[in-house]
Amino acid sequence: AMEKDVGTLRDEIWKRHKEMGGVNAAANNTRLLEKQSRMLESRLDQSLVKFNKCVSRNKMLRKEIDCLRGDRVTYEKVYK
Repeated sequence: AMEKDVGTLRDEIWKRHKEMGGVNAAANNTRLLEKQSRMLESRLDQSLVKFNKCVSRNKMLRKEIDCLRGDRVTYEKVYK
């Protein structure tokens, strides 16, 4: 009877282990989380680079618009 109980308990432990993902479950989960974190950080960096390029282009276009506005004012004064 005792051997039967020990066998049942071993089976139960084996089943629970399998449900949890085995011996390396924690290590695998940590590795997956680190990989996902690196991937998201990389996407963030790429997005920041793209954003900074857009900000720089906007700044350049604003300067050009200001120059053109100044030219328009000068043109209007001359040809009024």
